[in-house]
Amino acid sequence: MSKNRRTLSSPDVRAIATHTENEMRIPFFAKKTNNEGLGFYYLGDLTALTDKFEDTTMAELQYLS
Repeated sequence: MSKNRRTLSSPDVRAIATHTENEMRIPFFAKKTNNEGLGFYYLGDLTALTDKFEDTTMAELQYLS
């Protein structure tokens, strides 16, 4: 999932979809747990599976009163 209000034609989504042609790296980091400190773990580079891209929306949260 991308940020709010993004579509397949948004510039940042298009950049990810064409990252191999543009020689753009997509590094993957995971945040350490709070008791491990403030850093991140580098887990490697990602490759976008563009045939899996789809425009969709997340259901809005319903708050209970």
